[in-house]
Amino acid sequence: MKKHIIRFSLGAVLTMMALVACEKEFDTPPPRVIAEGQLLNIGDLRQILADSGTYKFTEDFNLFATVTGDGVSGNFYKNVYIQDTTSALNMRTIQPDGLYEGDYIRINLNGAWVSEYAGMLQLDSVDIEEQVVIQANSQYITPKLVTLDEIGPSIQAQLVTIENVEFIDGDIGSTYADAANQESENRTLQDCDGNN
Repeated sequence: MKKHIIRFSLGAVLTMMALVACEKEFDTPPPRVIAEGQLLNIGDLRQILADSGTYKFTEDFNLFATVTGDGVSGNFYKNVYIQDTTSALNMRTIQPDGLYEGDYIRINLNGAWVSEYAGMLQLDSVDIEEQVVIQANSQYITPKLVTLDEIGPSIQAQLVTIENVEFIDGDIGSTYADAANQESENRTLQDCDGNN
């Protein structure tokens, strides 16, 4: 009986040592690779829209940009705002999340559409999982300081700061959306001199 206990104990100890001695190698997913192509910037996309109207990319073109607005706050569902050194736009995505403010990304434009919605330049039908690679995180863009007079198409979709403004009296306490009709609503800002 004593031999069985010793053999069992020895077997248990050896088994435990074998399990602990195993080197655990975790599977690392392969890096995501997307097709490379000619580089464009957001200014180029604005020009394509001006020249051709709504346009679908059917070849590999690439765009580098920084995410300036994401869906984390719940304000943008399947929409991300991106900006580069030339301009900015609204990017409509197939997935509801996966990109975050400060992500510096490369987008393969093949299959995406450049269009305009309510006057806003947009890049539509972008599949984050297939067309986007995050190059770096925490690459935040400093907002451009502007006045109400400077608000216009030239800074459309860009990250800006407007100082010394407030909502007009009729908009105070209002929301940005009409929940009953499921649509967004505009609000009016005015400066200290009453200009809006």
